[in-house]
Amino acid sequence: MAQFESGRPGCGRGGVCAVQERGVDAAHHAPRPSDHSARSGGSAANYILKPSAEAILEQLLPLYVRNQLYRALVETAAAFLGAQRTAMKNATDNAGDIIELLQRTYNRARQAQITQELAEIVGGAEALKG
Repeated sequence: MAQFESGRPGCGRGGVCAVQERGVDAAHHAPRPSDHSARSGGSAANYILKPSAEAILEQLLPLYVRNQLYRALVETAAAFLGAQRTAMKNATDNAGDIIELLQRTYNRARQAQITQELAEIVGGAEALKG
């Protein structure tokens, strides 16, 4: 409790620090520590709390930590699925390009074969004529 009242308990001072992925782009992710430092907007108000502030903190702090870890896991899973979707889209686009190229190559080869057969037929017919 004394550490919490003195300021934000950091990772190196016995506090809880979550490290999660930071999406650089859809394919690259880098780890980063989450920064949830309290930002005070001036003087603190003096409230009367029932039960005491310590009792409230003891109940809320584990829930807060659990929520932050859950959020970090959900964000990591979402980043992974986004990267996976992008990779699959790129693979599908590349496969479509390869299919297009192979179809064009096949059609050219087939057209060349048909043209050669027609030339042989016409050549054979000319040979029979004269």
